[in-house]
Amino acid sequence: MPTVLADRIRECFLPPLDIEESEHYDADPAAQAERRAYNLGVSAAVAVVKQYEREQAEATARALTELRAAGMKTGGAVPYGFELAADGKTLKPRAKERKAIGIATKLRAQGAAYRSIANTLAERGLVARSGKKFKPQQIHRMVKRAK
Repeated sequence: MPTVLADRIRECFLPPLDIEESEHYDADPAAQAERRAYNLGVSAAVAVVKQYEREQAEATARALTELRAAGMKTGGAVPYGFELAADGKTLKPRAKERKAIGIATKLRAQGAAYRSIANTLAERGLVARSGKKFKPQQIHRMVKRAK
């Protein structure tokens, strides 16, 4: 899938040919060779840009993984089971939510259905951050993230 930058390079370097010019290139072998060399140069430039973008994406992914491993918030909502520390960057465990995650994980390992797990947590007074009973989808995500 072409990138925005690669598309922009193509727009700058490969202006559309009109029909007369296209026929001229078809008829003139020297012009064909010149056009092929030109297109190869543009293709090489696009390949370099794509490689650079891949490397940047990989570096960003590595950096985010390292931050998460260090217990740092990397964006979005604070994950269930954690709260933001006073520094505003570090995640620290939230005991009651960690307890809910532990119970849900244990029950699921025993084969309990997500709805049943939600009911069990509600009976024990463990609810979602909204204060409402967990939905089965929330339990599914909770157990999946705990792995």
